[in-house]
Amino acid sequence: MPLFRLPRRPSRAPGDGSPDVPLPGPSWSMSVLDLDPLPGVFAAPFARDRDVLLREGGNAGPPPEHAVLHLPGFRDYYFQVQYAQEWRDAGFEFAALEGRRSGRALRRGETPDDLVDLRHRHPEIAQAVAALRADGVRTVTVTGYGLGALTAALYAHDHPGDVDALVLCSPWLDHPRCFTSTVKPLGLVRVLGRVAPRAVWSTADPTAVRASHVDHGGDFDFDTRLKPVDPFPLRAGAVAAVVRAIREVRAGLALPMPVLVTTAAVSERPDRTR
Repeated sequence: MPLFRLPRRPSRAPGDGSPDVPLPGPSWSMSVLDLDPLPGVFAAPFARDRDVLLREGGNAGPPPEHAVLHLPGFRDYYFQVQYAQEWRDAGFEFAALEGRRSGRALRRGETPDDLVDLRHRHPEIAQAVAALRADGVRTVTVTGYGLGALTAALYAHDHPGDVDALVLCSPWLDHPRCFTSTVKPLGLVRVLGRVAPRAVWSTADPTAVRASHVDHGGDFDFDTRLKPVDPFPLRAGAVAAVVRAIREVRAGLALPMPVLVTTAAVSERPDRTR
C-alpha cells in the first residue's frame, strides 16, 4: 500500500452545483459573500470563491447591540437551532459563517475544507464581523466548534480589536484522533502538505458524528452530504494546516478578551482526561 495517494482530478460539471440544503428555520436568512480566490493549486472551477453568512432574525423589536458569530467545525455546517435560540434569548443576535469550500458555500468541483493555512479563513471572518457591525452591533462574540474554535483563537490573536469575547467549544487544542490514528509521523505531513497538499494523508472515521445522527440513535438530524457520517479522505494540506495551528497555540497566543473553553465530560479518546 502506498504511503499516500494522489487524488484524481475533481469533476467540473457546469453550473453551481451547490447542495440544496434548507436554512435552519423560517426566521433565518442567508447572504453569499464573494471572496478573492486562493492562488495556485487551490484555484476553484469558479471565477471567485465565496462563503455563506447565516443570520437568525426571529425576535421582534430593535436589533440587538451584541452579536455572536459562530464558526462550525471540520467537514461541518450550521444546523443547531437550539444553540442559536439560547443566544437570542440572552439578547444577542446570532450569525453563523460557513467558510469557502465548506457547508452551504461548497460547490461542485470543489474539495471540502480545501485549505493549507487556517489564516485563509481570516478575510472571511473579518468580512462577517464587518457586516454585523455595519448593522449597529457594538460587540461581537466569536464562538467556534472543533476546527472552528481553533480558527477563532488564531483570528482573535491576530485581530484582537475585532473580537470582544471568545467561546471555544471542544477546540482542537490537541491533534484529533483521526489525524493521529496512522503509522505515518506527523512531521511528514508538514512536508507533504507543501509539495502535494491534495494528497490523501489518511482516512477519517467520524464515529462520534455518526452516533449523533438520528438514523444511528443520536439526537440530531443533519445533512450527511455536508457533515459526513461515513469515512472520508483527509488531505495533507488541511492536516498540515491544523498541525501547525495547534503548535502555534501551544506556544502561546495573546488573547486580551474574555475566553470561555468548554469540553465534553467524556472524551472519544480514552487516553485523554477532561
